Amino acid sequence: MVWIGPRPPRPRQSPPPAPRRVTCTLVTWTWRYEDGSGAVLPQPATEAFPSKADAESWLGETWRSLLDGGVLQVTLLEDDRVEYGPMRLTPAD
Repeated sequence: MVWIGPRPPRPRQSPPPAPRRVTCTLVTWTWRYEDGSGAVLPQPATEAFPSKADAESWLGETWRSLLDGGVLQVTLLEDDRVEYGPMRLTPAD
């Protein structure tokens, strides 16, 4: 088809949307190490994990060395909030 005559007006393009500001809140998962009475132990140094699964996997691999170092129970923290615990590292009676 051939158009004869003046070209039809082009539809107006709207300006592109303004960029949106996206904020990300990074959550940090850590283990709090405790003795048998629940007192917090300063050692070993606490590692931070990007996910709950990473923290739990790490504990599954290192709980024996923590126990050998005097940690009897642990509590999982999401930032400063207790996710669960205390959880004993010794076998159940």
